Amino acid sequence: VVEEDGDGLRASVTLSEAATNRRVWAHAFSFAADAALTLPAAIARHIVTALASSIESAAMRRTAGAPATSSLAANGHLLRGMSLLRSYGPDVNEQARNCFLEAIHLDPASGLARACLALAETIIGGYGSAAPVVLERARDIALEAVALAPDEARCHRILGLILLYCREFDAAERHYTRALEINPYDADTLMQKGHLLAMRGQPEAGLALADRAVGLNPLHPVWYHYDRAEILFAAERYGEAVEALSGLPRKDAWHFARLAAACAMLGDRERAARCVEEGRRLEPALTITEILRDVASERPDNRERMRRGLRLAGWPEADVSP
Repeated sequence: VVEEDGDGLRASVTLSEAATNRRVWAHAFSFAADAALTLPAAIARHIVTALASSIESAAMRRTAGAPATSSLAANGHLLRGMSLLRSYGPDVNEQARNCFLEAIHLDPASGLARACLALAETIIGGYGSAAPVVLERARDIALEAVALAPDEARCHRILGLILLYCREFDAAERHYTRALEINPYDADTLMQKGHLLAMRGQPEAGLALADRAVGLNPLHPVWYHYDRAEILFAAERYGEAVEALSGLPRKDAWHFARLAAACAMLGDRERAARCVEEGRRLEPALTITEILRDVASERPDNRERMRRGLRLAGWPEADVSP
């Protein structure tokens, strides 16, 4: 359905299952009247992304059944681990790691299982603040994954993320670029490459990729809010960074630290102080030094901007816990 919308047009598109007439996907597009010729391609991109996400999610829901062969069993463990890695709760990342190890045991040639294992190890280790030995081990596993599955975009994306945490910025960008060459419509890669570009001193270019990611996957995972906030903070767009961080449904101390810094840089000292109080309640020993260690930036000004915001907010430099 296409309708007039002010000076432009609005198209409402619905995708239904032919056999049951069940609605599978729906989205509304607003566009300028002179852009009508580009609309079919935009709609196609959104449908492909939505279908790919739905297929993968459906596969994860069906892993409980007993598989017929070891390769199917390996795939079941892989999908179960991926589902756990996207969830929240006690020990879910450790459970995911065990699933990936079992998948590799059953199918040693599975590159994606190795890449997901590398990601699980990185998450358990603390993302960008993980110990060097943890990141180096994860990098080596992810390199094995890419060697086993060179045409699997997700392997390149995961390796790119780990290389970013290892501060190997050129290599990280190469693997993100390769992932997008394989799958130009992978919204997760677009968001993560956007974050990388911001950490390399190109926040506006990074924001353009992040906005494309959100456009392709409007029902995106919550970590998009965090990465987008990091990009906006690097671009000194503090009000938008506050808005993005506020979209996180469950905030830990690290999230409150970034929100405190953004509020302080915006001039909202009262809200910044509340964020410091809440973050310190969750992790009393978390200091500015530790927070800055998590900022995987090639540009020192990104870390200095974060340091300035945290100091303005009143976050302690050193451990002041009893």
